[in-house]
Amino acid sequence: MSELVVIEIVEDVTAPLLANLFSESGDWQRVLDENALADACTARKVVIVVDGRLTALHLAAMPALDDAKLVKVLPGLMDDKVATNIQDNQFALLDKRDPETGMRPVAVIEKKILNKILERLAELNVNPDMVTSDFALLARPASGAKIVALHDRFVVRNADGSGLAGEKNLVEKLISEPLKAEPVAPSEWQQLLSQSADLTGNFLHSEYAQKNSWMAALVWWKRAAYLALFASALYGTLSFYEASENFSRAEKLYGESEQIFRTSLPDVQRIVNMEAQMRRAVLVRDQEGGGEFFALVAVVVKAIESDTTASLESLRYDQSDGALLLSVSFLSFAETAKFNDVLRREGMRINEGSSCQEGGRIFAEIQVRRQ
Repeated sequence: MSELVVIEIVEDVTAPLLANLFSESGDWQRVLDENALADACTARKVVIVVDGRLTALHLAAMPALDDAKLVKVLPGLMDDKVATNIQDNQFALLDKRDPETGMRPVAVIEKKILNKILERLAELNVNPDMVTSDFALLARPASGAKIVALHDRFVVRNADGSGLAGEKNLVEKLISEPLKAEPVAPSEWQQLLSQSADLTGNFLHSEYAQKNSWMAALVWWKRAAYLALFASALYGTLSFYEASENFSRAEKLYGESEQIFRTSLPDVQRIVNMEAQMRRAVLVRDQEGGGEFFALVAVVVKAIESDTTASLESLRYDQSDGALLLSVSFLSFAETAKFNDVLRREGMRINEGSSCQEGGRIFAEIQVRRQ
């Protein structure tokens, strides 16, 4: 391996950076000054380790596909795991898929936080090769949970691959038991940092893979970004009146949806996120029913692979109908037709829904089921 620079990002992204240099053999060399990072990072691999309080670590059911294919459908697979808009988050695959349960740990970070981190690094002329969470540095224990005291926080890694990070009171509340943390010696933490480049869990993929060009442009075009933000705020103000007119209708529809939800899932005592809870129930029933969901997802991923510009925006599974409901974006209507033809050649029956053009891309609603 080449020499390695590891930069730690704490909860306050604007705080001074802590950077360490490691030799090719993984030995710690020295602490690097923030103002000299540009030269230190030249011709060396650069890994960013993010404070776990800025990220989340979930378990999710995954089809048996390689990582390159999985990252294209991760937003659809994680839709029931995050409370915010799925498109506002970036995901990273950790560890390996459990062949028996189909579950795999997935790290999540909000794009606005990731953008802020990358923007600050760009101002220092640092282009990272990898951005990961501190969760990824902890090996999964054989059973129970591994809890370590790290700087001003506690990091928890469970045997199933999930985890969390936070202050003592928060962690104790979430794990519902007294906190028994293992202090991490500086030398032990340095050893973990030296191995970070060989771990899974890199957030820099998909739109973030071309970080060198677009992050540099982001720094130089801040004013344009501010103007775009102002225009967006103006548009939101003009849209307020239209939104208020639709509010009463939305409230009525929500009431009807809640009634359907309670009829479908009478065992659920409390509604927190209706859509997420319903999707979770569908996923559980699908796994119990023999994995039709995974079989259909595998075919859809193959079709998306046939067009490198296609992007899966969302994915839902209709248990009663045995169908996947997809929202896929393309560069043109012709690519939409080619995508559907690929699915048909794989023996799928296609029902096309609405389609529209937004921001130079075509968004199509497609229903997929077996013939």
